[in-house]
Amino acid sequence: ELADKYLTGYTSLLSIELDTTAYEEVKKVADACEIFQIGVSWGGFESLILPQNHGDNEEYLNQAHIPAGLIRLYLGMESAEDLIQDLNQALDKIRK
Repeated sequence: ELADKYLTGYTSLLSIELDTTAYEEVKKVADACEIFQIGVSWGGFESLILPQNHGDNEEYLNQAHIPAGLIRLYLGMESAEDLIQDLNQALDKIRK
């Protein structure tokens, strides 16, 4: 239902924006993932995660109008339930 509401067309590449701009929190989410691996090679079979905030690129993010809490995701061949569970447990690390 949410995909139908918010997405136009479907691919396995998407972005999420965390409700934080703090580098340490963005890093904590990416590092806490167990299935999603940090990577930039979209198109493989494994799920990947890539935070846009590197802790030292605030000027670039501002110039490019990229939110500091933006994380790119590539969904691989793992089950949707496992990917959802992995993201939820990682997001729990920063949920207030």
